[in-house]
Amino acid sequence: MQPGTTGEVDGVFTDPATEGEPLKSSLVVLDQDTTPAASVVAATISKIDADDDAIPETRRFEVDTATATAQCVRTDAGTRYLEITESANASETSEIAFTDLAVGDDVDVHGASIEAGACVLASTVQKYVVAP
Repeated sequence: MQPGTTGEVDGVFTDPATEGEPLKSSLVVLDQDTTPAASVVAATISKIDADDDAIPETRRFEVDTATATAQCVRTDAGTRYLEITESANASETSEIAFTDLAVGDDVDVHGASIEAGACVLASTVQKYVVAP
């Protein structure tokens, strides 16, 4: 890591939380890309296009958020798909495939805007599930 690197850290504090206590993290995502970033968080997949899912460059889906509907998301061969399983006091992260995404899934999408008002090119799609 370099000072000033943009990133996202998911983790938990142990109880009791004390001032200066380190965050115990299961996931750290660093952004080494210098292009403008775009994030669509707290979204729900509303549509998965019927493109040929075997070709990463044709994969597209739409998400809805509290403030926007039908936000286009495009993926490519470099897109990573993660499933984050959350329980009351822990989380577990595993890599999944595009085909593991479904309409109704809760996701966060991180990537870059392709052009204003168009699709987000996803570098990472994080799918959230609740532990049984």
